[in-house]
Amino acid sequence: MKNYKQFYVWLLIAFLILAFPDYIRAEYAQIGNETFYQPPTDLTEYNRGDLIRWEQESNMNDALKAYGTAYRVMYVSKGSSGAKIAVTGMIFIPLNTTDALNAIAWGHGTVGVADKCAPSKWPMLYPVYEWPNYGEIILTILENGYAAVAPDYEGLGTPGLHPWLHHESAGNTIIDGIRAYRNLATAVGGFTTTNRWGVWGHSQGAMAARAANVLANDTAPELTFVGSVEVAGFNNTNISKDFLEQTLTQNTLAAKIVAKVVGDYRLFPFWGYGAQAIRVLDSTFDTTAILGPLFSETIEIAPGVSVPLGNLAEGLCFDNWMGMFIGQHPESDQVRQSDYMSNTNIANWVNSIITFGGLGMNASGPAYLIFGGIDPLFPLAIRLRYIKALKRKGILKYKTKTYWLADHDSVIVKSKNTAMTWLKEQFAAAK
Repeated sequence: MKNYKQFYVWLLIAFLILAFPDYIRAEYAQIGNETFYQPPTDLTEYNRGDLIRWEQESNMNDALKAYGTAYRVMYVSKGSSGAKIAVTGMIFIPLNTTDALNAIAWGHGTVGVADKCAPSKWPMLYPVYEWPNYGEIILTILENGYAAVAPDYEGLGTPGLHPWLHHESAGNTIIDGIRAYRNLATAVGGFTTTNRWGVWGHSQGAMAARAANVLANDTAPELTFVGSVEVAGFNNTNISKDFLEQTLTQNTLAAKIVAKVVGDYRLFPFWGYGAQAIRVLDSTFDTTAILGPLFSETIEIAPGVSVPLGNLAEGLCFDNWMGMFIGQHPESDQVRQSDYMSNTNIANWVNSIITFGGLGMNASGPAYLIFGGIDPLFPLAIRLRYIKALKRKGILKYKTKTYWLADHDSVIVKSKNTAMTWLKEQFAAAK
């Protein structure tokens, strides 16, 4: 009888979480001093990877504190415009280490485009509530004796818009984050570094990891790159417009079947983040050039104050933004403008998404591509086409693995031991 009681208690908890996600999920305060995120006005005298400032952070999740020392850093990188930018992030050093440390960079998935969504502002590296998956990867890295470098990406935390899915910018922040980690060793003392590094990313971060792989040897020849683990990333599907049109609006048969199995992921709201990202290319960009009438509907945010729904994408982190669309199943012409690719800024953004996918550029090292079998963001039909193209081109040394019962998020933790083992093998081979 006791077992049955426990079953019904957990069943009730699961129902409450699914039915009332905004009330049940425990929110907590941001960490870090906001003044930390204000960069110098002039970066002329800085080189890429130079530390601007750093501070030790003691308010991380208890599990992370038990295995490592956390530092918040601001460093210099190269942004989407090609100019120097200030980037923030976290660097974790395993405890009780005496040997020189190899480093693994962590590329986070989509968290939003607002400054408050920056992972370095949250105890488990994910905004709003204590979703543990990203923190668990950092913990895995520390437990295995590696330093973990976790950039926020351009425009997250620091002023300015975040160029969501701009691969080159994200790849640069990862590479320069490794440089910043090596500079941190000199600044704080107590640990030493090797020049060997790898990268591990999820979703948007998997795409950033691929970009870092492509850029590594040319951008940072002083470092030894060992490889990238790319979890649930849709790097260069080679069907850019079709992917945006069909998958994000769930109009492919595969996407519809997966949605029935794992639930409605409401993929179409991603277009709101895309519209904001294009504004990085042109601050005067009118988002209605890409967003359909659904996003023009007004919503009251305060008594007597209403704004277009699409405007909220700029200020809401991932869970809250997606939560605005629960139960909605719009047609494609409600989500996007039919002629959006005729706009130069939009076309440039779409093309930037596929530039660093490995099908047209040489990679710096091997890649391990890990997928979820029931991932609605990267359905099997698209994935098989992508892997076939990789084999045909033959320019990327890669390995793939699919966790057939995992979706876009659960595959992160289900694959962590496999990913860590592969990375350790690459580091051993690089000695």
